[in-house]
Amino acid sequence: MLAKSTKLILTVCLLMTLLSSILACGTSSDPNRFPVKSWNITMNLDQREKFFTQLQNFADKYSLELRSTFHDADKKSFIIVLAGDGFHISTLSHLYSPSEISVDFYNESSPSTSQETFDELSVDLRSHLKDIPSMIIKEKLSRLRISIDENQRQELFTELFTQLRDFADQHSLEFTVSSYDSEIRTFLVEMEGDGFKITGDAVRNIPGEINVDFYIHFDNNGSPTSESQEIVNELFDYLKSYFSEVPNVTITELP
Repeated sequence: MLAKSTKLILTVCLLMTLLSSILACGTSSDPNRFPVKSWNITMNLDQREKFFTQLQNFADKYSLELRSTFHDADKKSFIIVLAGDGFHISTLSHLYSPSEISVDFYNESSPSTSQETFDELSVDLRSHLKDIPSMIIKEKLSRLRISIDENQRQELFTELFTQLRDFADQHSLEFTVSSYDSEIRTFLVEMEGDGFKITGDAVRNIPGEINVDFYIHFDNNGSPTSESQEIVNELFDYLKSYFSEVPNVTITELP
């Protein structure tokens, strides 16, 4: 497990804010607006072409239409969509975080494409990517959405910081806070452990809402450890229980 480290970094994380805002703004009752599975991939930039090649190989295997858009000559910023019958897989990277790639699996059909289909696609895509050096896949297990009354927003933001930092200290986790503004009205909290990552993202356009996402790492060595899964489950239950007892706070579990 990583050695205990606490650090405060003031940066701008535009991409993650944009993605969270898009999800939060969805007012449609369509359940397909949320991804069935979500990954965050990190890799060295010099391995990017291997990533593109393996996406094409995967698309060819399943007869998927591959559509790509690159926003710079070095292909650091891009959107690649693999479109199938009743589903699509989107991959996205941004100039502000070129070593990170978001991968989301979306259902498009009604009735829904089976979960077994997405599980099989997910396992096989990991198999296609597993030989890329330095790559780590972080799969999102769940999300807690914490909705806070605007009048108690700053107080509970501070309390959330305290609860997350205390948990990080107890488990010797690396703890990082990135703020989008000097008053920390919007922010990203990241906790890194051995085989897992937890993020807390305050949504910019809905100041009283925080998304806490729980990720498990898949690397070239195989599946996550039972210890990492236990810690993730422990923090999930802890935060859900703690904030469920706070007045005027609503907790929603999302995939």
